[in-house]
Amino acid sequence: MMGKNGKEKSVIFRTIVNAAVVIAVLVCMVLLIYRTIYEEKRSNIVKDGQMTALRSAEKFNAYLDTSINAIELSAYTVDAMLGKNTNQEILDYLVGQTTAITSTVFENTSGLYGYINGEFLDGILWEPDDDFVPTERPWYKEAVSNNGKITLVEPYLDAQTGEVLMAISKMLSDGKSVISMDITIDVIQRITEGAVGADSGDIEFIVDDRGMVIAHSDRSEIGKNYNDEEDSVGAKVMKLIKSSDEGYCEFDLDKSHFIAYSAQIQNNWYCVYVKDATSVFAPLTIIFIVAIVSILVIIVLTSILMLRSGMKQLISERLGNQLSSTADIYVSMHEIDFTNDTFTEVRNNKEEASRIIGEVRNNCQEMLRKIMTQFSDETTRESLLDFVDFGKLNERLQNERTVTCEFLSSEKKWRKARFIVSDRAPDGKVKRAMFLVEDIEAERRERDKVYDTAQTLANQIRSIANIYNSVHDMDLINDTFTAIDVSDNVIENTIGESVGNLQEVFTNVMIQLTDEISRKDVLEFIQFSNLENIIDETGTATIEFLNSRKKWCRGRFIVSERTEDGRISHVLWATENIDEEKRRRDMLTSAAETLNARISSIANIYMTSHEIDIAQDSFIEIKSESRFVKDIVGEARDNAQKVINKVIENATDPAFLDDVLKFIDFSTLEKRMQRADTITMEFLNKDQKWRRGRFVVSKRDENGKLVRVIWLTEDIDHE
Repeated sequence: MMGKNGKEKSVIFRTIVNAAVVIAVLVCMVLLIYRTIYEEKRSNIVKDGQMTALRSAEKFNAYLDTSINAIELSAYTVDAMLGKNTNQEILDYLVGQTTAITSTVFENTSGLYGYINGEFLDGILWEPDDDFVPTERPWYKEAVSNNGKITLVEPYLDAQTGEVLMAISKMLSDGKSVISMDITIDVIQRITEGAVGADSGDIEFIVDDRGMVIAHSDRSEIGKNYNDEEDSVGAKVMKLIKSSDEGYCEFDLDKSHFIAYSAQIQNNWYCVYVKDATSVFAPLTIIFIVAIVSILVIIVLTSILMLRSGMKQLISERLGNQLSSTADIYVSMHEIDFTNDTFTEVRNNKEEASRIIGEVRNNCQEMLRKIMTQFSDETTRESLLDFVDFGKLNERLQNERTVTCEFLSSEKKWRKARFIVSDRAPDGKVKRAMFLVEDIEAERRERDKVYDTAQTLANQIRSIANIYNSVHDMDLINDTFTAIDVSDNVIENTIGESVGNLQEVFTNVMIQLTDEISRKDVLEFIQFSNLENIIDETGTATIEFLNSRKKWCRGRFIVSERTEDGRISHVLWATENIDEEKRRRDMLTSAAETLNARISSIANIYMTSHEIDIAQDSFIEIKSESRFVKDIVGEARDNAQKVINKVIENATDPAFLDDVLKFIDFSTLEKRMQRADTITMEFLNKDQKWRRGRFVVSKRDENGKLVRVIWLTEDIDHE
C-alpha cells in the first residue's frame, strides 16, 4: 500500500502535471491570438508606409521631371548652336527660354544659365562678381564628371534670396560647356511635411545615396549626412534599407519600435517614410503579459486549493469544472491543411462528432459539411454551410486573418464558427487554418440586453429632445431637410410641404420667427456659406435671439455628418425657449457690472497694473497712467521679464536698482509666493519719489503652481 507521504507526492505530481497542461493550452491560445493581431497591425502599418512613400515619390518625380525635361530641351538646342552661332545669340536664346519656362511651364526656377564657349551666360542677365569662377562651381564640376548625363547637384542656400536651391545640370557635346538651371526645393519640402500629420510623430525625408538629407518633415534635419551618424533614426534606416530587398525594415531605438518604407526616385534619391509603431504594439504587449500573468495566477490559486483539500475526489471535481468551463467556450478545435486536404484534431468535446470522423483524416470539405449539417439548426444551416465552403474561403480571407459566422446548434444554442489563418502560400492563398467552434450562448443573451438598454437610452434621448421647439436635419449636399420634431406653429406653417430649396425656406422661417431687433444678426448667422467659419471645435454654433412673440430663444447648429474631405454635409438645427434663463442671466450681468465698477474704483489707487503669464513670459496691460511706462512698453505683449526689467532700470534710483531687479525676477517668484498670495517692496524712483511694487497671485494650477500674477505699482511718497 502507498503511504501517506507517497499519496501526497502523487497528488502534488498530478496537480503539477494538470496545471502544466492547462497552462500550455491557454498560453498557446493567447499566443495564437496575440500573433494574429500583431501580424495584422504590422501588415497594415507596412501598407500605409508603402502607400505614403510611393505617393510622395510620384509627386517628387513629377516635380523633377518638369525641370529635367526643360534642361534636356535647352541642352539639345544649345548643342546645335555650338560652332554655328555667337555667344550673344546663345545668350539671347537663354533669355527667351528662361522667360518661357518661368512664365508658362515652371515658376519655381530662376532660369537657365551656363558656361558656354568659355564664357558664363545667364538667362536673367545676372552679372557675377569678379571673383566668380564658374568652372569651380559644383553645378559645373559635377556635370562634367557625370559625362553628359543629367546631374542633380546637392542643394545649397542662396545668399541673395534666402531660398534653398538645387541645380540641374548637363554637359554639352563639346565636353567643356555646361548648361544648368536652379530650382527651389521648397515644393519638395512642402510635399515631405504634408505627408506627415502634425501630431503623429511619424517622419518622412528625402535622402541621396550618399546619406545626405535633401528634405525632411523636421526642417532641422536638412543637410545632415546620415551615413556619418551612428544611433539615430536616419542612420538606422540607411543601413537597413540598403541591406533589405523588401523595401521596408524594422528596428528598435531608445525603447521605441519603428517601421520604415523607402521608394527610389530620381538621381538615386530615396523617399523614406518612418512610422513610430511603439504606441500601436505597446497595448498588445501589455494585454499579452496581463493574460499570461492572469493564467499563471489562476492556475497557482487553483493548485493551492487542490493541495489544501487533500482529497482526490475534490481535486478531480475542480479539474472537471475547469475543463467543463473551457469546453463551454471552445466546443472543438481543428487545424486544416488545405494543400494536402487533411486535418488534425486539437480539441473535440463532441463524442458524436468524433464517431462521425472516426479514423478518417482527409476529405476535409465533405467531412466538415457532414458534421455542420448534423449539429446545426435548420434555421441557420444554409448560411453555415456557405461559410464552411472552402471554395469561397480564399476570397473571404484575402485581406483578413480571421472570419466568423454565428449559428444555432441542434440544441438551439448559439455557437460561433471561426477560421484563423495559420499559414499562407507566396501568392496569398490560405495553406493552413484553424477551425474553431465557440459557445456564445451567454454572449448573445448579454448582447440582447445591451440592445434593450440602447433602445431605452434612445427613448431617453428623445425625451431630452423635447426641450427644443423644433429640430430639423439639414442635408447641405442634396439641399433638402427633414423635420425630426416641430412644436412651433410658426415654423410648421411657414415650411408647409416644402422639402427642398433649403436656404430659401430656412431664411423665410427665420424672418417669420424673429423680432426686428434680432432679425439681421440671425439671418447672417444662418447663411450656409459661412457655416464652416462659425462652427467651433465641439461641432456646434449657437445664437440667441428675440422671437416674434418677444420671447428669448436659442438657435443651435450641430454637425451630424461630414464628407471624407472634412466638409459639413449634415447639420441639425434646433431652437429652444430660453426666455427665463436669458432674463435671469441679464440680472446677473447687471450685478457683475456694478461689482466691476466698485473694483475699478479700488484699482484707481495704482499707477500701473499688468497681468503677467509666467509660463508664456507674456503680459496684458490692465491700466497705466504713466506716459514714461507707456513709451518703454510700446506695443509689446511678449518678453515680459525683459520689458519689466527695462522699465525698472530706467525708473529706479541706482541705490535701489539691484534689490528691485531681484524682487521682480520671475525665476524665483514661485518659491517666494509659495505660501503667500501677495508680496511687496518699497523703493525710490529716479525723481526721488517713493513707490511700492506689488505681485498678486492671479491664478495657480491644480497643483498650486504659479501660472499668472498681477504686477502693480503705487505712489506712496506722501505715505
